[in-house]
Amino acid sequence: MKKIKLFCLPYAGATSFIFSSLGSKVHNEIEVCPVELAGRGIRCDEPFYENFEEAVNDAYETIKDSLIDSPYAFFGHSMGSWLALELYHKILEKGHNKPIHIFFSGNKPPHIPFSQKKIHTLPQLQFKQELLKLGGTKEEVFDNEELAKIFIPILRADYKIIENYKYVEKANKIDCGVTIFNGTLDVFTEDEIKLWQKYCEYECRIINYEGGHFFINDKMEEIAECISDTIMSQMLL
Repeated sequence: MKKIKLFCLPYAGATSFIFSSLGSKVHNEIEVCPVELAGRGIRCDEPFYENFEEAVNDAYETIKDSLIDSPYAFFGHSMGSWLALELYHKILEKGHNKPIHIFFSGNKPPHIPFSQKKIHTLPQLQFKQELLKLGGTKEEVFDNEELAKIFIPILRADYKIIENYKYVEKANKIDCGVTIFNGTLDVFTEDEIKLWQKYCEYECRIINYEGGHFFINDKMEEIAECISDTIMSQMLL
């Protein structure tokens, strides 16, 4: 049997490298496939996306040939969770088989209005302060001139498409297993996280991990175990 592909979609500002440790932690029948977005990492010479739809279309073009003859699942954190959601519907629209499972992590469902202030147009000092509150970007990135030149444009570009993204309600619900990973100290309320159920044909499972928005950095071992157990049990159905 071919390995189950786990397509991993990153949070704002991140490269595919953030999933580098996951491959050694999941079940050996699972192949971790990090999706590199344009404008960073090995695609650093490519232009940033103008809108969220461009990001979804590009991610689809990246993975479409791998969907033909392998079972697969999605794992997306923060911005990546919304990419995973839109990719699911894009893939079905194009006639591919559905995934066996989707793991939405570190985000509320996108139909909830964006309550935080928009930050992608802020001057650099205010932009830095807002990002530091979230905890995903270390202060050294901003203080190091070379790193700042690389990562600040990526972060601004990603926040631009996130903050301008308008979710359009879909005709069909997600017709596969869904798990929600949530940080207990994140900004989202319990009621907001529960509203992911609105998108799902079947009951979705919510798993809380201690930590803030970037709980995955500290909980990757536990997350990998949950992903492995979930996917392998689904393959037995």
